[in-house]
Amino acid sequence: MKRYLIALLVVAIGVPFWVIPHLGIVPRVGGDYASAERTLLDAGFSARPAPVAGRLPEVYDRALVVSQDPGAGSIRSVGTVVTIRLRPPSATVKVPDVIGMRVDHAQAAIDQAGLSWQDLGSGLGSDVVASTIPSVGTVVPFGSRVLYAVRSKL
Repeated sequence: MKRYLIALLVVAIGVPFWVIPHLGIVPRVGGDYASAERTLLDAGFSARPAPVAGRLPEVYDRALVVSQDPGAGSIRSVGTVVTIRLRPPSATVKVPDVIGMRVDHAQAAIDQAGLSWQDLGSGLGSDVVASTIPSVGTVVPFGSRVLYAVRSKL
C-alpha cells in the first residue's frame, strides 16, 4: 500500500518518475580485484582501483582488496563508482623519506605508500617531521603504522 501511495504522491505533485534514483546496497567485496569488480558490476555498481604508493598496480588481477569506499552495506544510487584500495602483489613497502617535510605533506606521502601514520604528540606549533619509527627506508608490511615526531620550523 505504501508504494502505491508514494507513486500517487509523485504523480500528483508533478515530479517525473525518472527523477527518483534507483538505489542499491553496496556489496562487500574481497579477494582479488577482478572478482571484486565482477561482484560490483553484478550489483549494478562500477569499480575504480585506488592508487597504491602513488601509482596503480600493474596487474590488477593479482592485487588483493584491502578496503572499499563506500563501504559494504551502504545505500547508494545504482551506477555509483566504488573505489577499491588494493594491496600490491608485493606485500611490503619502504617507509618514505618524510624527514624535514611539513606534517600535512608527510602524512600524504605515508598514505600514498600504503601505510598509516600516527603523530607522537610532540607539541603545539610543530610543523616539520623530525624523525620516524620505523626509520626511513625500512621495509615494512603494507598497511603498517609509521610513528613520527615533529619539531617547530625555525
